[in-house]
Amino acid sequence: MSLKREEVERIVFSVVERALEGGAAMADVVYGDSVSRSVSLKDGTVENVRSSQSGGIGLRVVDSRGAQGLASVNSFDPDGISQMVSWALSNCFLGEPNDSVDMSREQLDFDESDLDLWDEEIPCLARDDRLQRCLEMHNRASDVDGRILSIRSSSWSDGYGESFYANSFGVSRWHRGTLVSAGMSLVTEDGDSMEMGGFGDERRHLEDLDHLHIADRAVAESIRTLGGKPLPTGVYDLVLSPDAASSLLYAMSDIFFASSVQKSRSLLRDRLGSKVGASCLNLVDDGRLVRGIGSSAADGEGVPCGKTSLLRQGRLESFLYSLEYAKKAGVSSTGNGFRGVATVPDVDLSNMYLEPDLSAPSSLISMVSKGLYVSELMGLHTVNSVTGDFSLGAKGTAIESGGLQGPVSGVTVAGNLIDLLMKVSAVGKDLTFFGDVGSPSLVVRDVTLAGS
Repeated sequence: MSLKREEVERIVFSVVERALEGGAAMADVVYGDSVSRSVSLKDGTVENVRSSQSGGIGLRVVDSRGAQGLASVNSFDPDGISQMVSWALSNCFLGEPNDSVDMSREQLDFDESDLDLWDEEIPCLARDDRLQRCLEMHNRASDVDGRILSIRSSSWSDGYGESFYANSFGVSRWHRGTLVSAGMSLVTEDGDSMEMGGFGDERRHLEDLDHLHIADRAVAESIRTLGGKPLPTGVYDLVLSPDAASSLLYAMSDIFFASSVQKSRSLLRDRLGSKVGASCLNLVDDGRLVRGIGSSAADGEGVPCGKTSLLRQGRLESFLYSLEYAKKAGVSSTGNGFRGVATVPDVDLSNMYLEPDLSAPSSLISMVSKGLYVSELMGLHTVNSVTGDFSLGAKGTAIESGGLQGPVSGVTVAGNLIDLLMKVSAVGKDLTFFGDVGSPSLVVRDVTLAGS
């Protein structure tokens, strides 16, 4: 589907014009084209080699009632384009009125190249380059520790793509980016004890992804809890690793979405301006983070992205808004309206993270006399965004008198998100991103663990 940018723009602007001529009050179009390639090994043998290209163009029309109609096709065939316009207008006629639906009128005055989202090396990677890196990961992990029973997967994937957005108010923008990721999962065994674990990472630039470090981390994380036993049931202090803290933050991220708040699906719905976390917590969403996985000059509605403070010293300062939900709330969009070729806009995060402090991870552990260093949380999909209640499995390492002791598994952490956030007493300096969510290490005091 790849076309020169000038040709894409000509077709997209023509589609917008035809939609208005057909009776739409507003119209916007999203074009996307991407390439992805991946390789995976199982115990050192090639398991999958894949390469694909996908693309499409989608039209959204809005009538005078605010009803929306959407249609998309995966080619620029003239007949297909004509059908898409016709389908969108027909679907709009059947849509529900919504006086909060709107489109951006704000012209973009920011050069996306400043975000450094494109790496010229990634499109040039060959199949043998991917295979070589997977083999190097496999060999590195195989040589590290004799307790490795099986390397279930050594995987590598990369891709690149671009998109174009334009609407009937003259707003338009291009976006392009590259992605590269690698991961490893393995099984470790020591006597009667067996554990499965792994590690992965994703970056915008090849130079930022250390595949041998990923292999080392995968082994370390798998061995960390090998032979783990549950702690006695009781109250403990927790040190959450960046991985565990980020996974928890991702699981609870939708409580900050205005769409969840306005639909009464967020425990924060009546708490704007209130204290909902400890004073050491500062949470932001930054759509213009340099080399960020979720970064872009503008969101899927053409609204410029920016940095939004969600928590400042534990106080809830804002939610994340798309144009529709911002209009309902009487505020401005935060640039968090995201849309695919075949979907209407909805609220989503860009790059959400807890800001780091000055404490080294080792100093956080030294603060704890009786506790658990949590390397992994399980069952995060069960976190209740409406009530904030959770019950999660945890693995890690026991802490006694400020030092790490033996491996721990088979314990459960239960409670409420607000209570947990209020109990955070210290934040580390080791901010680490996992995809588009990041966190430093955290100390959480007086948490009940169910164990033996």
